Amino acid sequence: MGHVGLPTTGDPFIDRWEAQIANGETPDLTEGMLPEKRAEIKKKIRAKIESNTREEEAKQHARLEKTFASAGNDIAAAYASEFNDDYGKVP
Repeated sequence: MGHVGLPTTGDPFIDRWEAQIANGETPDLTEGMLPEKRAEIKKKIRAKIESNTREEEAKQHARLEKTFASAGNDIAAAYASEFNDDYGKVP
């Protein structure tokens, strides 16, 4: 019926997490940690996510700058060099 019974490990956290994953839920892997350690880990994760976001934004900005620089001030040419709006036309 779609339900898979997993063997237990004997560890209450791991068994609960595996059951949550099997049910399509996202387990809280920080469950059972001391509040200070949990806050420290969450802070590190937030910092990494923010760092990745800044790096991705910088990459996108560099790509746009490169695209527009290669076409001079002709925005239409820059757009055409990166994108194709002629989906229905056969060459």
